[in-house]
Amino acid sequence: MSSSTENTAGDGEQHRNKRVRRACLNCRRKKTRCHESMQGKSRLSSRAANYDKDDTSYGGLIARVAQLEEMARLPVKSQTPTSAELQGGHQAIDNFHASNSWVPPSSSVVDTSPSAGVESTRSLGCSETFFPLSPRLIQKAIDAFFLHSHNQPYSFFCESRLRQRALERNLPDHVLYAVVASAARFMEDQYSKSNLGALCAQMSWDLLLKHLHSDTEADLSFVQATTLLALFDFTDFKSRSAWKKIGAAARIAQDLKFMFEPSSFLDLQEQEEQRRTFWSIYMLDGLTTCGRARPPAFHGHYCKTNLPCTELSFQLGLYEETQNLDQALSADDITARGTNFSPFARVILIATILSRASQYVMQDINFRAERPPWDSDSDYAAISSSLFNFEYQVGIHRPLQEAFGMDGGFTNEFGGQPTEHIVFYYALYHLTQCILNHHFLLRRRLQPYSSRVPPIFTSRAFNTCLEHAQSLTLLLEDAHRLGCRLRASFLGYCALVVGTINSLHQFDVDFNVRLKSKQALDKNIEFLTRHAQYWNNAKLMLEELQNFDQEAVHLQSLISPEIIELNFDPDTIERLYDIADYNVISRYRAKFDVSIFVRDDTEFSGIPAPSSGYSAQWMQSLSGSNPTLLDGTELSGSHISWVPDHNAHYTSHTHLTMPEIGMQPQINQGMPEVMSDQLLL
Repeated sequence: MSSSTENTAGDGEQHRNKRVRRACLNCRRKKTRCHESMQGKSRLSSRAANYDKDDTSYGGLIARVAQLEEMARLPVKSQTPTSAELQGGHQAIDNFHASNSWVPPSSSVVDTSPSAGVESTRSLGCSETFFPLSPRLIQKAIDAFFLHSHNQPYSFFCESRLRQRALERNLPDHVLYAVVASAARFMEDQYSKSNLGALCAQMSWDLLLKHLHSDTEADLSFVQATTLLALFDFTDFKSRSAWKKIGAAARIAQDLKFMFEPSSFLDLQEQEEQRRTFWSIYMLDGLTTCGRARPPAFHGHYCKTNLPCTELSFQLGLYEETQNLDQALSADDITARGTNFSPFARVILIATILSRASQYVMQDINFRAERPPWDSDSDYAAISSSLFNFEYQVGIHRPLQEAFGMDGGFTNEFGGQPTEHIVFYYALYHLTQCILNHHFLLRRRLQPYSSRVPPIFTSRAFNTCLEHAQSLTLLLEDAHRLGCRLRASFLGYCALVVGTINSLHQFDVDFNVRLKSKQALDKNIEFLTRHAQYWNNAKLMLEELQNFDQEAVHLQSLISPEIIELNFDPDTIERLYDIADYNVISRYRAKFDVSIFVRDDTEFSGIPAPSSGYSAQWMQSLSGSNPTLLDGTELSGSHISWVPDHNAHYTSHTHLTMPEIGMQPQINQGMPEVMSDQLLL
C-alpha cells in the first residue's frame, strides 16, 4: 500500500514537473495550467520572436552595411541623381544611423532633471538634440577635426588609425568626446552655436576622472584626451582649469615614460603617435609660460625621445630617422642638419626658445650667472644666439611661398596641413624676437642697470622688436591671402602682442614708421576679427587691443631708447604686464560681452572671408588728422586712401621689411558703405 502510494506520489510530482517545464512563460507568471494545445504554439511564437529580434539586430545591420558599401563602390556619375535615388540613399543612411547611434555612457550623462540646477537646464536642449551621437555627427566631427585642428599646431592622432577605430567602435569614449568637443566650433551652426562642445568636453572629463580615481593604469588615450580638454578650456576663458589639466597630462605622460623613445614592439604609426602626443604636451606647456609665475612642467634636457617625423612618413607608416631635442638645439655642425627637420619639429624647436625668452623677460629666470643683457655671456645673448642658429637652420629669411614649395606644403594628400606648421614656426620666430626685445618687458629687465645701459643697445633692441612685429603682421596677412587655414588659437596672442607694438609706433617721430605702424595695426585687428569667429579668448584679445590703442598716446616714452626708467603708476605697469601675459589675457572678465560677435561661415565653403571692418567711432579715433589706411578698403567722401603693396619678404635683418606704400590718392565721392555686418564693436 505504501509502495503504491509512493509510486502515485512520484508520478504526480513528475507530472507536475513536466507541466511546469512545458508551460509557456505567460502561464508561469500567472501560475495557471497551460493548455496543451497552446504549448507548441507558445514555444514556436517565442522562438520566432527571438529569431526576428536577432534578424533585426544583425541581419538587417549587415544588409544595410552591405548596401552602403555597394553605394561607395559605385562610380561617380556626372549627371545629377534622380530624386528617387537621393531618397533611397538618404533612407539607407538614416536607417544605418538609427541602428548604430553612439550612446553616451550612463556615468557621463549630465543630469537634466530640475534638481540639477542651471547647468543642466543649459545642457538640456543640446542633449536632446545631439545625443546619442550618431555616426553622421561623429563623421562630421572627425572631418572637421582633421581639417581645422590637426597640426594646428598640435598633433595627436594618425588620421587613418583614428577613423578606422571610430568605424570599428573601439575608440575610447573619453577620446571620442574630446575630439567632438575640439571640432564643434568648426562645424555647422547647429553644432558650433550650441553647447555641444562644452557638453562633450564635460562628458570626456567625467570619464577621465572616473578612471583617474581608480587604480587602473592610464594609457596614451588618457594623455591625448586630457591635453585636448586643456586646449578647450584655455581658449574658453578657463585658464586655471586648463593649467590643472596640463599638469595632469604632463604627469601621466611622465609616468608612462613618454619622454623616452617608444617601445620597438609598437608599430611605426603607434610609436609616432606617442612621440607627437608627448611633444604636443611639451609645446602647450611651453606656450603657456608666456606669462608671469608660469614655470614649465617639462625641461628640455629630460626629453630624450626623438622629434616628430614628416607628415607623409607618419601617415604612411614609414621609418624616418630623427634627432632628439638636445641634438637639434646643439650649435655643432648646424649646416649639415639644416634641412633635416620636419615642420612640426621646427615648431618644437622655436617653442623651446620662446619659452626660454618668456621666462627670462617675464619671470626673471636666469639660466646662467646673472649678467647685463648686453654682456656676451648673458642669457639675453644666449637666447639671441639660439634664434640666429634657428634662423640659419630652417632658412627663416625665405619668402613664405618659397618655404611652402620646398617643404611640400601644397602637395599634402592627407588630413594634416604642414603649411600651417610652416606659418606657425615663422610666427613663433618673430614673436620670440618681439618678446625678447619688447619695449616694456626688456626695459623692466634693465631696471637694475638703468644708469649703465648703452643707448645703442636699447635702440637696436627696439628696432628689432618693431621690425619683427611688422614682419609677423605681414606673415599672417599673406598666409590668409594664400588660403592657409590659420586656426591655431595661439596666433591670436601673436597678433595681440605685435598689435600693441604697432600701436605704440603710431606716434613714432618718423613719418614713414607711423604710416606703416598704422597699416600694420589695421591688419592685426582684421586678423583678430577673423580669429574671434572660432576662439573666445581671441574676442577678448581684440577688445584689449582696441582699448590699448586708445591708451597708447600716453605711453610714448616706451618707444624712446634714451628713457630707461618706467615712469608709470603701478596700475599702468600692471596693465602693461597683463596685456603681454597669455594666461591673464585668456581669462574671462565679467564686463566682457561675447554675444556681440557673429560668426562668418564663408570660410567653410573654401571662400576666404571678406576683410572685416571697424566701427565708425573706432576709425575716427584712430585716424585723427591722418587718413586711416585699410587694405582694400577705401574711405569715401573727402578722405584719401592708399592701397599698400604686399610684395614683402619676412627677413630677420636690421632693415625694416614693410612694403613701401605707393602714394596714389583715390578720391571717392559717395557716402561710405557699411564695411561689414559680421562684427559689431
